[in-house]
Amino acid sequence: MTKTLFQTERLRVRELAPGDEPLLAELHGDPAVARWLGDGTPLTAEMCLAWVRVSMHNYAHQGYGYCAVFERAHGDFVGGCGLIHPPGEPRRPVEVIYALRPACWGRGYAQELVPAMLDWGARHAGLHEIWATVMPDNLASARVLAHAGMRWQHTRPDADGQPTATWCWQAPTQSPAKGD
Repeated sequence: MTKTLFQTERLRVRELAPGDEPLLAELHGDPAVARWLGDGTPLTAEMCLAWVRVSMHNYAHQGYGYCAVFERAHGDFVGGCGLIHPPGEPRRPVEVIYALRPACWGRGYAQELVPAMLDWGARHAGLHEIWATVMPDNLASARVLAHAGMRWQHTRPDADGQPTATWCWQAPTQSPAKGD
């Protein structure tokens, strides 16, 4: 049985589990999706198997990782979203990542999903700062990040020399409860 992390009005977000590899392969093997991720190369079935294993390890050791996202109404697979530590980053910041099936683009799912993931990260994982990176020409993702309350920090070359826009989100400070 897989653990549901949270639900939004239209979406259910749950941990990845063995057997989810075909969902990831469908999503991250699609060139339209892969274009915006990493070096733009679609993921292979073997890479998806490794991603499920790494995510399960991360849930057990960090309390968060990459997740599967489904429509609540019909149970259809929408995409993935999660909190990760990007490989090769010297500071190892926590980064929010997401990808949606192209059939789900333009429905407002990302604007519903990303703020909920940031909130979940703060409330359930105790994260005070979460980063995101996006290709500068991915204006749709930049709008999603801005809508979620993230602030653009700078654009810099990533590990393969490509420009990457870096965004940051700070968890709201908690006000003391009345009577404290």
